[in-house]
Amino acid sequence: MLAARGGLRDIVETRCDGMTGMAARSALHRYAADAMRSAWDALGLDHLAPPELRGVTLCALKVPEGVQSPVPSAIAKHGVSVAGGLYPGLQKTYFRVGHMGHCVTQPDMLERTVEAVAMGLNDVGAGESSADEAVEVFRERFRDVESRALFPDSGRVNKTTTRAVVEKSRVARGESRRR
Repeated sequence: MLAARGGLRDIVETRCDGMTGMAARSALHRYAADAMRSAWDALGLDHLAPPELRGVTLCALKVPEGVQSPVPSAIAKHGVSVAGGLYPGLQKTYFRVGHMGHCVTQPDMLERTVEAVAMGLNDVGAGESSADEAVEVFRERFRDVESRALFPDSGRVNKTTTRAVVEKSRVARGESRRR
């Protein structure tokens, strides 16, 4: 019950682009999806779905041609879990990366995901993906959102970047920094 109450409080207290609550959280999901898609483009990854059918909470990405190793396992070795494909007959041709819920207020988590995907792809021989370049593309796309959003527990609007807000919240709750 406490976790549900905390999660609902976080949603209600989220502010973005003059919106609050669910509208603000929905906007953050759209912005996070856009930033993640830009990072995947920087890595040269193709999406399984056409643009008009892509969701805002998950990206289904094609496994690069010639890769035989399971991509999710390679990415997991870098500390991030992604999922394999589900669609019958295509399971091994794509993998899924979620970016939903709490993580849309945690750009450091999303950056770490981009970095792990790039390193995992390099491990399976999918070229020399630049994790640094993809993370920088993500940051550029998400930076504007950070300046317009108030995430729960921050206490200030437009004064602190999301990273500082998140770190302050973690310290206040007695949590250690996760990386």
